[in-house]
Amino acid sequence: MRGLFCRSESLNPYGNLALEEYLLSSGRPTLYLWQNDNTVVIGRNQNAYTECDMDYVRASGIRVVRRLTGGGAVYHDRGNLNYSLILPRGLHDIARSTAMIVSALNRIGIPAVTSGRNDILLDDKKISGNAYYSNREVGLHHGTLLYRVDPEKMERALSVPAWKKTKHGIRSVRARVTDIASRFPEIDMARIQDALREAFCGEYGVDRLEAVLPDEQRLRMLEDKYASDDWNFGRINEYDVFQEATFPWGTVKVSVSLAGGRIQSAEISSDSLEADLIDRVREMIRRNDRTAAEGHGVVSDILSVYQNLMMKESLNGKEHENATPGCE
Repeated sequence: MRGLFCRSESLNPYGNLALEEYLLSSGRPTLYLWQNDNTVVIGRNQNAYTECDMDYVRASGIRVVRRLTGGGAVYHDRGNLNYSLILPRGLHDIARSTAMIVSALNRIGIPAVTSGRNDILLDDKKISGNAYYSNREVGLHHGTLLYRVDPEKMERALSVPAWKKTKHGIRSVRARVTDIASRFPEIDMARIQDALREAFCGEYGVDRLEAVLPDEQRLRMLEDKYASDDWNFGRINEYDVFQEATFPWGTVKVSVSLAGGRIQSAEISSDSLEADLIDRVREMIRRNDRTAAEGHGVVSDILSVYQNLMMKESLNGKEHENATPGCE
């Protein structure tokens, strides 16, 4: 079977995420390796203003971009290697692709292990987080390998909720992550890339990886989307009612704006890995026409609906786990 391989030479996050979405249409097993420079990448359903220290980000020339998948915010720089596995639906299996990545690292002497649904650990600390997307034709599994980390910059860029800092007695993102280079300085990033290519071909029966020749016009249109404020920041309002709830699979934040005795607008954000589910909850918000006096009740109802939908998805065989800031 023939597959596709792409190694982006660009450090532009808008172009790199555009190319990833472009590759979804190939319908063939695809391995895409890429790096961003000085970027915070937020999950599809997150609010950049609550996930980033925007003053620090702007002053430091760090770009903010929204990705296609769910999960939490991550800081990217040249010390990270990002991988995207795009597979036909019949081959898309998260446990299998995660095991493939771990196997690739193990083969070159990095004793990585899986943890939960979306983490890869080294010495009980996170070196990779993963997120997922699928449509009728293909599935996407992508993640970030922390090769060489600037922990201070990562921690300052990400505005981490207090509950994540104190959960399980862990005080900060810095205490929860590590990198490969600090343990294995003799293993360079090129060797990791070669190991991923070899493992990808072996796991999915790909005997030949062909280069990608994209349609430049379509790619530019996608890049314009990822570079737009509308995609990355959306419509930001001042809200009168705000509530946040934490579940085993992530955090949900609901905000309601009130004026003239009526609800004027409402918004929901989440770092849940289930990227599409939140759209169903947003539809409930749009249909809601309660009075301002009921604003707090609306927030509670939305959180309840979201929890019930997530439980239903879990019963259907899907698992959900919150992602760690610093990697998806």
